[in-house]
Amino acid sequence: MTFQEKKENRESDNQSKKKTFLMIFINVFFMLVANVVHLSIVHLLLLFLISYFIFLFYSYKSLGNLRNLFLSAEFIFVSVFFIYAVPNAFIYVLDGYVPRISYFFIDYSTVFKTLLLYFNIYTVLLLTIMFTGGVHSLKYDESKFKNKKTLISFDLFDLIAFVLTAYFYYLNFRNGFSIFGQFFQDLRQNIQSSVHNLNNYMYLYMIIYCYINLYKIVYKDRTKQKFTYKELFFLIILVAFWSLSLLTDRRNLFTLIIFLVFLFFDKLKKINFKKLLILGLCIISLMSMSYFRSGTNRRDINNVLFLSLGEFIFVNYVSEYYINNCEDLYYGRTYVFDTMVSVIPRRFYPNKPETLSVKFWREAKTNVGYAFNPVAEGLINFGVKGAVLIVPFVILFFIKMAYWFSKKNFLYYFIICGESINFYRGTFSSTIFTLVVMIVLAKLMLFNNKINNKLD
Repeated sequence: MTFQEKKENRESDNQSKKKTFLMIFINVFFMLVANVVHLSIVHLLLLFLISYFIFLFYSYKSLGNLRNLFLSAEFIFVSVFFIYAVPNAFIYVLDGYVPRISYFFIDYSTVFKTLLLYFNIYTVLLLTIMFTGGVHSLKYDESKFKNKKTLISFDLFDLIAFVLTAYFYYLNFRNGFSIFGQFFQDLRQNIQSSVHNLNNYMYLYMIIYCYINLYKIVYKDRTKQKFTYKELFFLIILVAFWSLSLLTDRRNLFTLIIFLVFLFFDKLKKINFKKLLILGLCIISLMSMSYFRSGTNRRDINNVLFLSLGEFIFVNYVSEYYINNCEDLYYGRTYVFDTMVSVIPRRFYPNKPETLSVKFWREAKTNVGYAFNPVAEGLINFGVKGAVLIVPFVILFFIKMAYWFSKKNFLYYFIICGESINFYRGTFSSTIFTLVVMIVLAKLMLFNNKINNKLD
């Protein structure tokens, strides 16, 4: 390394340290303002928004381009947290400070305290990121992972996908073609399998099956291999399963789409604003389906936004409940014990702890189910102050896990980052279990491809 190169590296390191110090100062200042100054919900929302855009600008400048930005685990987990934190309070303000539900007590103070909790967790998360090296992006050796010889022959995984798709059609049409006239929540109940949790496992399998096969298609060397019958079979399965699933579910399809977006960004090497605009319009279209399938006649902007953003709003209700009802704390049991026993079927362990979503449904006495979330889990374990300290480190754990698994295979990195959507509407134990199942399935499918290549 020449003297000039060493000098440039030192200058670059100094600039990076200055940016990091500035980010630390800004976030400490914002946290003090939020907790000392008597802000309104609107002011806190604006502060939250400003803080996020500063983080966005810092991340972009640190990583150099849009591709690195959108493949950064820190950026992904922070952004998804922000998306889950803000909409509920925003809709509450639009509705004239009137809550949308009445199952349990929600008032101005409840919404403000919940938003403040999210902001404090968000700020501490940014500080932990700054103190642990700042933002990074995916880096890996392409020649090590991207095998050009793919989709060699049919295998057991294709047979399982065919059987699951056929069974999924049976669940939907076992009562005739009346499914097209049913309300989607009723239809969800009607298509539940008699086998416990089979629907959940079916979606997990189909997500990974489609993800791995689409990866093989995307990275296939078309100059050496033509379109095959297996690819045609896979595409038929892909369209058949996921088009029907839209009648009752969009979250699992959205998870698959997120995985594929990461693959798309990785393949492109360069991302421009036009492609981001197209992606944004696709996401908005998918989110708006909740409004159109709700059957409501209300077309005011408040209702359109509420139903379209319901995925992020309903989860926040759980946090609002526990902000006022977290007297009996678990002190970390849900992170440790629940995770350890999550793999044991209830038939073998009758005293297995009930899921936190069921616990909430029973305690809050709602007549509909709401997904849990990491903030509420932090609340019931350690209270408000404890959640501010613990939840950021739980999120950081998944960020570091993503980078560690990227060294094994870059596809695992995308699985962990893409699962952030479900992590923020779930629990620590369920996320760990889901990631284990997905990564094991992906590893088996990729290993099977290696065997086929050796036999070819």
